[in-house]
Formats: sequence, C-alpha cells, structure tokens
Amino acid sequence: MADHEFAGPKEPPTLTANLKDVLQDLSRNPHPFVPCPEGVKKRASVALIIRVKPTYSHWPPKENHALPSDGLKKDLQIDQFFEQDWVRWGDPEVLFIKRAARKGDRWQGHVALPGGGRDPEDADDEAAAIRETEEEVGLALSPANAIAVGNLPQRVVSANWVGNAFTPNLRHALNQRQGRTAIMILCPYVFLVTNPNLPPLRLQPTEVGSTHWVPFRALLSPALRTSEYQDVSNRVAGQGSRIRRFFFRSMLGRMVFCAVRLLPSESSYSSSPSTFAPDPDVPASDGVLVSALDSLDIWRSKWLISDPPLHLWGLTLGVIADLLDLLPPHNALTLWDLPTFSTWDNRFIIWLLSYKFRMRTAKEMGEVRSANMPVPDAAGFNAAPMSPTRGQEMGRLAQTGCHGPWNMRLSQSDNIDKMLKEYFNIIRRAGQVVILGRLATIFALALTIWRKRRKT
Repeated sequence: MADHEFAGPKEPPTLTANLKDVLQDLSRNPHPFVPCPEGVKKRASVALIIRVKPTYSHWPPKENHALPSDGLKKDLQIDQFFEQDWVRWGDPEVLFIKRAARKGDRWQGHVALPGGGRDPEDADDEAAAIRETEEEVGLALSPANAIAVGNLPQRVVSANWVGNAFTPNLRHALNQRQGRTAIMILCPYVFLVTNPNLPPLRLQPTEVGSTHWVPFRALLSPALRTSEYQDVSNRVAGQGSRIRRFFFRSMLGRMVFCAVRLLPSESSYSSSPSTFAPDPDVPASDGVLVSALDSLDIWRSKWLISDPPLHLWGLTLGVIADLLDLLPPHNALTLWDLPTFSTWDNRFIIWLLSYKFRMRTAKEMGEVRSANMPVPDAAGFNAAPMSPTRGQEMGRLAQTGCHGPWNMRLSQSDNIDKMLKEYFNIIRRAGQVVILGRLATIFALALTIWRKRRKT
C-alpha cells in the first residue's frame, strides 16, 4: 500500500505559544486569597487541567520524555516544557467531567471541572483540588505528571433566583446583598500535564459519568456558541409545593443561559453502573409482534432518555472564560448574550425594560476602556492602549454576567457588580409584569366566556 504524506501545518500553531505566555504569567502573578464572608464556611476547589495532545506528524519520543526540572521556578518549567518539539506543534486541551446521574441531584449530568469541597485535612485550597481530582478521575497531579501553574480569581458564589451570580475579586462581594446570599468561595487552580504517557483515567462511578478532553480551538470557536435552557421554578418558588413550582414554570418558562457546545477529542465513560448496558441475563424476545414492540420501546427510550449534548455553561463557563479571555484576540466573551427566558412575552419585557440599561452600560464601559492609556490585563501583561472596539467588548462583557478576571481598578469592578445587580433586578421586575399580565389575560378570558354563557 502506498504511503500518503500527511499535509499538516507548516508553522507551529500560535495558540500554543500564546497559552505558554498566559500560563507563565499566571505562575508569576497569583490571584489574591479571598476569605469566606461572615456566616459562610464552605470553600470548594476545582482543577482546570490542561494537556497538549501530540499531532500525527510530531509525536513524543518513545524514550522517557523530558520532564521539567523540579528545581526551576514554575515559569521556567513551563518554558522548558513548551520548548519540546511535540509540544510546540501540539493541540492544547482542557479536561471536563460530566457528573454521574444520581436521583435527587440537581447537578446530575452537568459539565464541570474536577473538584469539590475542601476538607479539614487539606493543607490549602490547592491541595483540595489535587485530592478531589485524584478521587474523581484517578489523575495524580504530582510533580512527576503536572505543573501546578497557579490560580484563577477566587469568587464568592451567591444564590440568586435566576441562578448562580458570581463576581470575582470584588471587595463588597463579600457582603450579603439584597436578593443574593453567599454560599461558598470557589477556588480554581490551573495544572499543566507534562507527562504524555499518562495511564487511563479511573472514574469514580458515583461522582463522574464521563470525562472529556476538549481542544482550546473548540472552546474559542464562535460556531459552537449556543444556549442552555434551565428550569428555574424551584429557585423562584423556593421550598414551596409542586403546585407553586408548576405555577412559576408555566408563567415564566425556562431560563436561557449562554453556553458553549463541547466537541471532545477523547472521552472516557464509567461502565460500572448497572444501567450502562442491558442485563445479559435477560433473554431476547421472540416473535414478530414482541420484537416490534421492543423496537418501539427502544426507539421511545432513545427519543425520551437520549443523552443531551455537552454544554458548558453557568459557573464552570465563568471559570473557563477567565482563562480564555487572556488568549488573543481577547474576545472570547463578546458573543455571549444576556440571560433571558424562553417565552416570547418575557423576552420582550426583559428587552424593553433593560434597553436603557444596556445602552448606558455599553457607553460607560466603552468610555472607560477606550481611554488612551495602558491597561494591564488579567495576566499582568503591559497591554497596549485600549481601543474603542475593546472598550465596547468590555461593555458587552459587563452585561453578560460572565465577566473575566482582568485586573481592573476596584472602582470599575464595583461598577460591574452594580450593573449585574441592576440587570437581575430588571429580570425580577419583568417576571412580575409577565405573571400579572398573564393572570389578567386569563381572568379577562374567563370573564368573557362566563358572560357569553350567561347570555345564552
């Protein structure tokens, strides 16, 4: 058989070089520690694990790979790792998990990063991320396998009836605000896998349903932006009855969040649960009618219980966004829209009530960001003067609720926090208007029908 030469790129991808610069700066400039607010004790850590997948034409050597020297500083270790030929030509990826299906777990089936709550025996937040990663996916983030690069902004996670509202590195985010209650501190840590010969991942079946390595190229692709629809009636109704939740679900519809559809290059699945495959002890059905019914049942099961697409959204999207926005062209967040609702009347009311707010926000942020002065970004780079276009991007970013970690002056951070609070208040008002409007319409229709029947 004739060999066919693979026509790969002639130059190493710039994404890998840009990622090296970002990781080096994160290692030099750690984000500050955020203490727990008063009355909140829970801290959780997640591991944002990056690997470089070799390409067909540039494979790691069969002999022992060159590990970065432990004695070097982290930024020099990162530089040494990225100088390897197979790394320079490789494709960087991020590890995601899909949570296992568990009865009563509101987060089952959601895409997340490995991690969990900090235990008393954990030395610090980073140690919690390392321990949870090994427990959930069997990946030891030891110096032999990975470099602990640094952390992304720690954030106060707050409960809000429209979802998790989070604001990184804000001074008065530590205080309880009207309509928002702090739940915990989330601490994201970045790890760079340096061992190309890792053993297969070992998934904890009660915690993790599957793992997925997703290329940065897919995360940055505008074509993969999508929406995630969520039922928020339980958050609106609180601990109310099912009737109350049904009422709010019928009135408000589902909430629509910005999301990214994930395209994994490699996936692993937990086959331990009994539901992974049919029971081999159950005999096959005989007969044409029975087989037809079985086929219909299988089709119905696939239609009703098919796996939903992998969508990255919510808090995990916010953490990933903190990293993606550091990569050129620094516009990873500009395509994401404001949260809204699925029903047309609710969407229209939200658009109408928030019109002036959106215009004012874009103008204010654009004026601040377009100032002709150097503005350091999150990685601490001595960035070029902010262009008007970049200022408009920041204005749109402030509207999304998915804001990045760039090191703004505290007053600007406070402004973003106030803007988000104002937008959530607009959503509440819009919901109230829609509920009152629908109830008034139902009452008017019922009154009209009653009058017609009375005349007859």
